[in-house]
Amino acid sequence: MHGAAAAAPAVADRAERAPAAATRVHGAALEEVEVALGVRLEVEGELVEVGRDLHIVVEVLVEVGLAIAVLIVAMVLGLSGTARTTLVLGAAKAYYEDSTIEAEAWGALSTDDVTSVRLNVTDSQVDVVDSGYGSYSIGDAVNTFTRTRFKVADMALIMANGTASGTFNQCVVDSGRFGVMMHSNSGGVLTIQDSRITSQAAAVQVKSSSPTINIRNAQLFAANGLLIQAVVNDDPYMTELGFPAGGSTVVATLSDSTLSGDIVNGNTASGTVTVTLSNTKLTGAITEATTTHATAADGTALSFSHPELYYLVGEFIHTYASTGKGMSVALSSGSTWVVNQSSYLSSLTVSKDSRVKAPQGKTLTMTVNGVVTALKPGKSYSGTIVLSVV
Repeated sequence: MHGAAAAAPAVADRAERAPAAATRVHGAALEEVEVALGVRLEVEGELVEVGRDLHIVVEVLVEVGLAIAVLIVAMVLGLSGTARTTLVLGAAKAYYEDSTIEAEAWGALSTDDVTSVRLNVTDSQVDVVDSGYGSYSIGDAVNTFTRTRFKVADMALIMANGTASGTFNQCVVDSGRFGVMMHSNSGGVLTIQDSRITSQAAAVQVKSSSPTINIRNAQLFAANGLLIQAVVNDDPYMTELGFPAGGSTVVATLSDSTLSGDIVNGNTASGTVTVTLSNTKLTGAITEATTTHATAADGTALSFSHPELYYLVGEFIHTYASTGKGMSVALSSGSTWVVNQSSYLSSLTVSKDSRVKAPQGKTLTMTVNGVVTALKPGKSYSGTIVLSVV
């Protein structure tokens, strides 16, 4: 299949089962499999692969009352490319089983223009070779992955506007940047259960979003040390149009896990993060932070007028410090938090069977509103809380 905006839409109101065959597609702004209008698509034992002829950053001119849109990965996602392997639309349902879904650049399993989409992938392999995401969930879309492996350039899943949600169950993710990225999400649910995520950047990056995050019996390995990172949405297109990023309320529960890394709220000016550890051991910081955005080597800032700097989208620099609000932590069910660097909170609750302590050979001191305070199990504290490690 070749050409611009090419697609193979399924027929409405009946189930479609793709034959067991290899398909490859090349061209500009296209989808290999498009599913819409309430169709149920089932794919089993299939190799679905999409390449791309255009690997360029396209500068899009936007004027008042006029938008020239190009079907490419917008720089606002920090990606490049022109083709999606699967695009699920409307109220469609798509099922992949024992399949390999591959994209060279943009995305492998995408959703868009959603009424109520359900995307289910089981016992499969999802690969993104050069730039892009494994899957994209937007609006009332729920993307569920079971016993599936991801090897992706930028992120396994993006959870976008609305209640977009995603579940990883017994999955393995290897990502060149983020495990999961969210932007402008409101009420979505991310579940990572019995799974392993290895990423170079944050395992979960939350940009101006209000999701519920459930991490159960999971392993998260982030090379930059960030397990969960809450930041403002740095979408340069929306900034150019004068739309401010919305606030956020992140609720994260980590249960039955042993994890190393930090949980950071770098968006305390307009957002809060609540973290609950349940039967979990976490070694790292849980903290508020002041945040600046990364720039190019010559100091040029990310903006829509510099599309060549798309790679800066999602790149932030944190300084752990008290901001006066924004990070609440609760420990329950025998949890342990090993504070290996100073952390700044707005509230802390420790159940009688849980512990907050320093690493071996270090000392932990807590101040509440500037007053040194004993840290005891079975107690709650609120105010400007500083946990110092020396």
